[in-house]
Amino acid sequence: MDRLKALRSEIDDLDQSIMELLEKRMDIAIEIGNYKQLKNITVFDSSREQSILEKASTFSHSPQISNIYKAIMKESKSLQRK
Repeated sequence: MDRLKALRSEIDDLDQSIMELLEKRMDIAIEIGNYKQLKNITVFDSSREQSILEKASTFSHSPQISNIYKAIMKESKSLQRK
């Protein structure tokens, strides 16, 4: 049980870092949305999304990471449209 507790503690630490980074990413997405609106640029950029998914494909858990990034990009686009 001590091993399980230790592993969960590691996950808790990682989750905290991930959430903090996602918060920063979403703040930047809002800035990007403001810039795109000012410059009359569409929110969706297929080449940008493809580039991110290609990076995700280099990891051993690429299907899962790709799915997570698809969700992140969906939420980022939602913020950019506000």
